[in-house]
Amino acid sequence: MTLYPIAKIKSILLSGGTISLSDDIKRDNIVFCDNHHHNSWVFFKLAESSRVRLTVSDDSPAFTLVYDNGNLSIIDTLTGQKVTDILAIEKAIIHAPEQLFLGLYEYCKVGCSFCPCSVIDKKIHYSLDWIYSDIDAAKSEHYTSIGITSSVPPHLSADDVADEMIL
Repeated sequence: MTLYPIAKIKSILLSGGTISLSDDIKRDNIVFCDNHHHNSWVFFKLAESSRVRLTVSDDSPAFTLVYDNGNLSIIDTLTGQKVTDILAIEKAIIHAPEQLFLGLYEYCKVGCSFCPCSVIDKKIHYSLDWIYSDIDAAKSEHYTSIGITSSVPPHLSADDVADEMIL
């Protein structure tokens, strides 16, 4: 049951961005993506070609994942209204379903709203050897793409990071 068009649902969900799990849902049954970041993410398939990623948080979440008449549903925590049913919860390999998305740094000074990188001033660097080991570890998973990117950590300039990626 979709209450709004998928684009509207995605807009609603992304505006809040956080979700908690109701007491009747066991955390062991949910596929989280905890790789390299301090947040746990869950990827929800809303339609055949549409998904959304929400951060799991019990600290004032905007939404709650619940079982509703045998279906998984997302409920607005404040109003108690159903936002949408979920087709599936997707397994993330590294970063996203069917995608290995690897970064050279975990922290960034830019703070883009769409990005999960923290703006905390730490100097965590992932070497190319580390990236290759992540690719090797995921070889048994089904993935359709690999992305390698970098944030701009506080101790480097964008040009420094570009130079490193070119090498």
